[in-house]
Amino acid sequence: MKGFVVAVITIFISVSALGNNKDTTNQTPGFYKDTFNLAQHFSKGHVKGHVRNFFMNTINEGSLRDYWTNAIGMSLHYESLPFYGFMFEMKGIFTFQTISSDLNYIDPLSGKSSKWEIELYDILDRNNKTDLDRLEELFIHYQWKNSFVRYGRIPIDKTPLVNARDGRMKPFAFEGAYSEIGISKKWKIKSMIIHGVSPRSTVEWFQFHEAIGLNNNGFTPMGEKAEYHEHLDSRFLFGQEIKFQDKNFSASFWEFYFDKLFNLNWGQMEVKSKHFKLGIIGVNQFGLKEQKELEIVNQYYTPGTRAHVASELIEFKNGDWKYKAARSDVFGNGKFLFPRELGRERLYTSITRSWMDGFGKSSMTNFGINYKPKKKKELELDLVTSFVKTPGQTNYAFNKYGTRDYIQTNFEIDYNFEGRLKGLELDLLYIYVKDVHAKTITYEEAANKTNFHQINLIMNINF
Repeated sequence: MKGFVVAVITIFISVSALGNNKDTTNQTPGFYKDTFNLAQHFSKGHVKGHVRNFFMNTINEGSLRDYWTNAIGMSLHYESLPFYGFMFEMKGIFTFQTISSDLNYIDPLSGKSSKWEIELYDILDRNNKTDLDRLEELFIHYQWKNSFVRYGRIPIDKTPLVNARDGRMKPFAFEGAYSEIGISKKWKIKSMIIHGVSPRSTVEWFQFHEAIGLNNNGFTPMGEKAEYHEHLDSRFLFGQEIKFQDKNFSASFWEFYFDKLFNLNWGQMEVKSKHFKLGIIGVNQFGLKEQKELEIVNQYYTPGTRAHVASELIEFKNGDWKYKAARSDVFGNGKFLFPRELGRERLYTSITRSWMDGFGKSSMTNFGINYKPKKKKELELDLVTSFVKTPGQTNYAFNKYGTRDYIQTNFEIDYNFEGRLKGLELDLLYIYVKDVHAKTITYEEAANKTNFHQINLIMNINF
């Protein structure tokens, strides 16, 4: 990466020097006054960022241990002036723990410590609460008309699987190339190839074969503990989308090729009117032949199996209120899988703390209400309840993480201040997860996974 930084600086010194003697009578982007120099070019760039404070408290039901913590952090993003379409961008971020319960305390009933609160810091070093800085972005951006291409440590948040998911103190970050090409006003092509990642709630950067499996590896189809971390020689992820966007209709198709792991197709269509919105997503996923060469315990995707996902949405809007219902089903002889080190899927039933990853022969059904008053645009309320049906906790062929049936409710209040406090945002997220068969659950099965309340209070100051 040091070589990349040197190359970036060298390019900008060379390109900037070309602009020193331009006639600027009719100034256009990419041309500056005769007095322009490198120092001015960088000093006149744009700086933005945010200060973030995050309080989280997980309250387990019964005698199980509760955990809480408060983290504060800051990010700074720098964007240079454009020059002949080229720009240079970088972003750094850091986090500190201000006050907290003991997140490493082992609950004697369950044998577990904090799960959610530790994700505000570094899940790979649970004792690190202060040295939590990361160079999150460092890339060259080239823009022409309504298209662009980027290379380096880049932000990605516009795909159904690979995304920043900024729901903790540090989001997912990626290394590679990304482009958006505007073919016309209605047609667009997106492409990406990623070869490095810094997962959410970590500070280090990893190549793909190092990153996959840093989190929970789950179980094999026979119920053994899976151990595929550092056994998968995957080097990159390629993704491409073609999308049509009209006023009331959109259709897109994504192709994801995950080196030596799987191939995944994602199609999505939406139709909307003044009051209604209808959407449908279809997914097809199958493992690649290289998985057959591995021991079963080291396989990520079971060879010879396929998973299909259907996700539907119906939404009705009436004034300040929005009502929605969604359903997702996984079928076929395989499980829907995507490495948790790279993001979370965006199905219509995907909500904070609840995802389809790891499921086969399962379903999620959501009902939600959203309130966003036109007369008070700063405020937004959102309530959603999700009913999750799994194939059974011990049916590991279709339940990678041994998840039980559950019902989850999320209630969120978001307030963006205006006037003198413009830039201040407060977000309160309350989550309740209830096991459907609570009478048969053990302490170990329940701890930090189900039968808990969680309070998340987040403050952002954006500038």
